[in-house]
Amino acid sequence: MFEFKKDKIFSLCVILLLLLKSSCGPDENEPVRVNFEVKLEVGSPMPAHFTFTRIVGSIRSIRFVGTRQAGNDVVFNTRPGQTVGNFDLNPTLLNTPITWFDIPEGIYNSMRWEIQTQELETVFDFDDFISMDDEFGLLIEGTYTRLDATRIRLIIALHEDDLVKFESVNVQGQLPITLVTGTTYTAVLQINPFSILGAIPRTLLEQADLQGDDDDNYFLVISSDVNPERYNLLLLSLSRNLRAFIR
Repeated sequence: MFEFKKDKIFSLCVILLLLLKSSCGPDENEPVRVNFEVKLEVGSPMPAHFTFTRIVGSIRSIRFVGTRQAGNDVVFNTRPGQTVGNFDLNPTLLNTPITWFDIPEGIYNSMRWEIQTQELETVFDFDDFISMDDEFGLLIEGTYTRLDATRIRLIIALHEDDLVKFESVNVQGQLPITLVTGTTYTAVLQINPFSILGAIPRTLLEQADLQGDDDDNYFLVISSDVNPERYNLLLLSLSRNLRAFIR
């Protein structure tokens, strides 16, 4: 009888240990290093009437929201009041490391990001930019060739109050995303200016208000204050075309 009770107690202990282990799963909170970088994507097709020479941005903060198949959702914000990172991309410098995060391991059904930019003049020298007084956190610079074959300077200016929102996918462009302890990953935010600006019909670009003081100095600005209808289309296109690939 005594031996029977000991065996029964031992069996119950084993069951409890197994249940405890299974409830924890593979440790749901083991940190995984995820580097974050911004990349200029200039893949085809590239419309002949656009060229891009520079993308400049300054990141004030990054918010991350991840939904896992097992375990709690993961939510964090970078430390307020500190610059996360800056980038200055061009056709010869296609990507820039920004920062890194420790993100709990797991299988993620979704990863969503929000970037808050900050005023560029606090970081970059603007001698080679057209002087603008507003507070912009991201600038895309290039040229636009009008239907009459006139080439003019093009500046896309994202106001620092407008959040840059995007989601992550794996290298196959799909979900879910698996983060495994012991492996280092990189989240690559790809910015394709051709895809983003392609959302604006060319007729609207032809009808846009131009800036400048004479025929030789005209340029096209798309911002919250200048050509706002085109700017709103641009924001919509950003949300649809931006992705961060986890590799």
